[in-house]
Amino acid sequence: MTQKKWRGFEIRLVDRFMCGSRAEVLGAVIGACMSFTVLLVYGGVRLDLRQLLRAVENRALLLALFALVFSIGGWWTVRTWRQLWRRGRSSKERLIYDYGVRTVGLFTAVSILFIVTWLGWTTDSGMLFGPLMIGGALAALFFGVPVSLHFGYFWGRTFAVIVGVEGDPRIEVGEPPHLT
Repeated sequence: MTQKKWRGFEIRLVDRFMCGSRAEVLGAVIGACMSFTVLLVYGGVRLDLRQLLRAVENRALLLALFALVFSIGGWWTVRTWRQLWRRGRSSKERLIYDYGVRTVGLFTAVSILFIVTWLGWTTDSGMLFGPLMIGGALAALFFGVPVSLHFGYFWGRTFAVIVGVEGDPRIEVGEPPHLT
């Protein structure tokens, strides 16, 4: 009886978006727009154009700072996904990418997303979709996911060294392939 090897999780819809031609720029734009929108909505701005312009004028530095930080986070998330969300060819690469990044890293990212969102929700006194809940979810998405994927990569490489799995130079030529 042969045992089927674990190939890690596949998230095809997200992977298709992340591997798009303009995904890094789009990730940065989404991060900036999300932070801008959250700050304006929870700052008490309504749909009145004058009030919106006044709020943007009064909070321009704060809005620009958060838009810059979250645009960097959006770019970093897409870039990390492109670098690490791969399929291993040899036993060492399978341990690093399939078990490390696509299992440990993904579970860590999902855990961080749920924990930080829950902490924001409880801090908002149980108010569903409050400012801290949404801000925590965005921070976990734009900064927790890349850190988690890098943690999974580190875990996979460390475990490969501990177990003593050697790389195969005949198979490991260039970067491992993306999921197809």
